[in-house]
Amino acid sequence: MLQGDSLFDNDGTELNAHFSIVPLGGQLTMIFESAGGPERNSDYNVGLRWALERLGHAEATLSRIEVDSKHTQKLSAEARRVEIEDFKLPLDLASVKGDASLLRQKIGAGGGQTARSPSAKPNSSGNSQKRLRLFLSFAGTPPTQAELTQLVRRGPPGGPGYSYAYEVPPTVPLAAEDARRTRAGSTSKGQGFEPDVRVRQAVEEYAMLRAEQHYSDWEATRCERENLGYDIKFERGLEEICVEVKGTRGDGTRVIVTANEVRYARANPRKSVLFIVSGIRISDDLVCSEGQISIFEQWDPDNDGTLDPKDYYYTPSKDPS
Repeated sequence: MLQGDSLFDNDGTELNAHFSIVPLGGQLTMIFESAGGPERNSDYNVGLRWALERLGHAEATLSRIEVDSKHTQKLSAEARRVEIEDFKLPLDLASVKGDASLLRQKIGAGGGQTARSPSAKPNSSGNSQKRLRLFLSFAGTPPTQAELTQLVRRGPPGGPGYSYAYEVPPTVPLAAEDARRTRAGSTSKGQGFEPDVRVRQAVEEYAMLRAEQHYSDWEATRCERENLGYDIKFERGLEEICVEVKGTRGDGTRVIVTANEVRYARANPRKSVLFIVSGIRISDDLVCSEGQISIFEQWDPDNDGTLDPKDYYYTPSKDPS
């Protein structure tokens, strides 16, 4: 009997590829079951690619990979460790969304060379579909074991295969009075970090769709996973704007911006836009609705509001005692 949960592709078709999300040492890990013959995890390759891409949606960082079989459990942790070419660990999986297929190939090749049988031929590439354990970490509050299992199995909210209902209401209010301008830095609650990964992703996707609907007569190119400093590029003839989208259930008087977003806006103020959707309502089944739109065209983060430091990088000047 195969262990774990099976994956579904984005069309809702169940794959013959099985995995489990398992806590270990205070962090979540993903065990991906090995393939063997025509019946055991025959969709191993495509399933692992989907899993890696969906872990990127969960903002997971891949810190370590091990071959996790009955044979390797007798070996040291270092002997079980998989080395992968062209990708350096720890690896932010959100940054390699477009390269998930290549990453899957490199993991397979590395796994084939890990913990090889003494009788294996020297020039053999080995078994590239072994049972793997991927060690994961998260920058903010990590998802629960059940949440991450659901996300890897079905995809992010809004995806065709996701089991939670999510849709944009057929009529979304975009009245002129909704496009109000606010000032950043207010003392109201503003935008806080949403700990529930499902809610956070649903709210973010809803805000992106609102932005695309607002600029519906422009050609939109999403690039939120490319770390460019903005989420969507809109083009209309020779015109081009780069829009950073913020969605929040709060009142929108304060939002979280990254150093990269600020850096891009400072360098490109004329085509930078900050698009905020605040007061978003979300139901228990993750259906988003309502929300007020605030648009800052030619966004200048230094002069259009107040930047307050949220975190610092600290580099010690001496070795610890």
